[in-house]
Amino acid sequence: MNLNADGFLGTSATVLSDISLLLGIFVGVLLTIGAVLAVLKKYEVHRWVQTTGVSINILQVLLIMIGSFIDTAAPGVPDNLNLAYYSVVSVHALIGISAFSFGTFVMLRGNNLVPHFMRFNNYKPYMRTAYGLYMLATLFGILTYHTWFIANSGTVEIAEVEVEEGEFSVPVANFLFNPTDIVIPVGTTVIWTNFDAAPHTVTADDFATFRSDTMLVNDVFTVTFDEVGEIPYFCEFHGSAGGFGMAGTIRVVPEGEAPELVSAGVPSDIALTPQPTPLPLPVEYFGQAPGTAAFRDVNGRSDQLLINAAIREPLPDGDGLFAFLISPDEAETLALGEMALAGEVSAILDYVSPTGDNLAGRYNRLVIAQAVSGSNPPEPGDNIVLEGIVPLEAHEALVELLATGADLPIINADIGAAGISAASSPGERGYAVGLRLQIDEMRRHMDHVVFNHEAGNSEGTQRHAEHIYNIIVGSEFETFGDVNGDGRAQNPGDGFGLLPNGDQLGYIEETIRAAQAAIDAPDTIPAVVAHAGHTLVSARNMAQWASEARGISFEIARGDPANITSVQIERLDTLIDWLLFGNDTNNDGFIAPIPGEGGSIAAYEHAQFAAGFGLAAPGEISNVLRNEPIATPDVLPPGATPEVTPEVVAPAETPEVASTPEVTPEVSAPAEPTSQE
Repeated sequence: MNLNADGFLGTSATVLSDISLLLGIFVGVLLTIGAVLAVLKKYEVHRWVQTTGVSINILQVLLIMIGSFIDTAAPGVPDNLNLAYYSVVSVHALIGISAFSFGTFVMLRGNNLVPHFMRFNNYKPYMRTAYGLYMLATLFGILTYHTWFIANSGTVEIAEVEVEEGEFSVPVANFLFNPTDIVIPVGTTVIWTNFDAAPHTVTADDFATFRSDTMLVNDVFTVTFDEVGEIPYFCEFHGSAGGFGMAGTIRVVPEGEAPELVSAGVPSDIALTPQPTPLPLPVEYFGQAPGTAAFRDVNGRSDQLLINAAIREPLPDGDGLFAFLISPDEAETLALGEMALAGEVSAILDYVSPTGDNLAGRYNRLVIAQAVSGSNPPEPGDNIVLEGIVPLEAHEALVELLATGADLPIINADIGAAGISAASSPGERGYAVGLRLQIDEMRRHMDHVVFNHEAGNSEGTQRHAEHIYNIIVGSEFETFGDVNGDGRAQNPGDGFGLLPNGDQLGYIEETIRAAQAAIDAPDTIPAVVAHAGHTLVSARNMAQWASEARGISFEIARGDPANITSVQIERLDTLIDWLLFGNDTNNDGFIAPIPGEGGSIAAYEHAQFAAGFGLAAPGEISNVLRNEPIATPDVLPPGATPEVTPEVVAPAETPEVASTPEVTPEVSAPAEPTSQE
């Protein structure tokens, strides 16, 4: 069973969401029955009923709900809590985790499975509290389901679509046809307008009744329906025939039997559904060593800076530490705010750009200054205690990876809606960023390949294989275009390609070139050499996988449909997973930036690490820039280990990368967590 297919309750939910809803209601019913049994003093039966209900809830939370919250809601919390989509589920999660924890404890006590000192004897208040929490969690679970999959919860206003009598407007936005299903009288003209930055099509399931060209942002497609009938349709990029993914239905009825159409000139509001966007970059971080500052992604690319500064001496009473970013030309200083002191050994700061600016692309120097606590100075002043810098020429190469790659295709200025920070558009995205975005798009189309193959739909299988092939080869490759022979060349990518094509090197080779340029820069430092080297190794891995994926996707798209095999599909699926996440060749549970393992996540996160900062005292920065060692303090902070090589270097690696030097607490490269598989 495909748990991510359309659900069975008639809403827009998936099978998994429908199962979770019914499980939650079932648990609520069981616990209510148990409560009644307690009132009737049938305590033994009550105990078994409650134990069963709580046990089912434990499985539901661990196997379904935690993963669902992380994947769908957590990325929008807390920034989007003003929208019902996020606020309702957040309340549900808070109540649910309380019910889960407290209810599990009460159930264990009822079965004498807790230590003696935790065993209460007055059951009533505990049982009633647990039951109340479970009922609240169940109600908010139902409300969450309604908000996500039934109601038009939050809305986002789109441009007004002018319609005349006999016309009906269907905005295409948030990767949905809005509304999904419509009923219209014979003779009505339906107008689809694409408000997404992503390309879409409007295609009847039979491919004959109607089929639009590729619709870019603001493109319009119209069809007049002169015959009674029901026509299912879908987007060829993000759905499949049969109602999978982005799909809708038009029911044409005789005059007088249809509901009243929307009046002309009324603005259209569409349900705010979070769009398919690239997975968080990277998937997971694993902590950060003292003496470092590392870039991360929150709302945009590299729009967060996490600072963990090691303090050598206690600050005088009333003083604090303030952080500042400085641009390469020193014309711009960004005050990040006062740092929080963590005891007497470190100070931390988590800064997120309120406008989604790409901080790694705009700044190459970090300064930490001492001033009166609460004063919030706009400039660092003279009392600088720590600083870090990425030298100019090395930084220029890293900017190509993270912010602005030369010669990239222009992308629509509204591309922020499709997952690229509006602050770095149009046309401004680094090679490592673009590489990841294109592979994310391939992953979505691979899901369609698998779905169509399992459903026996060779047309859909070959069409989405064409999409994958065109993303890989790029628009200047000789066989780019109509690979499956249906007379339409479709490419959901930006045309730059992963592999070399014509005058375009493609994202992988450009990533390798820019990483090598950072390594070879005359002013480079060991931290840049180490991390840019990891980006380079990961990109070389991807070149091999992309080359094989190109061949298989071409065979599937171009070959005889009768000869498409599950072996081909599974291998292509595996290769695209490797391109995205990497390949755990040594089965240690982690993806390291080493030959045969690192993929696009490793390439991207290590480009961020290379652009981060190791922090040193002002007098030691000149030594850092000359790649000379600096003084190591006599007393190391708790938990630190004396180390040996220059201070601004990469942190300790996984065992496979034995050549990477280690760091001291004072001056180190950004912490190097290894991506989890």
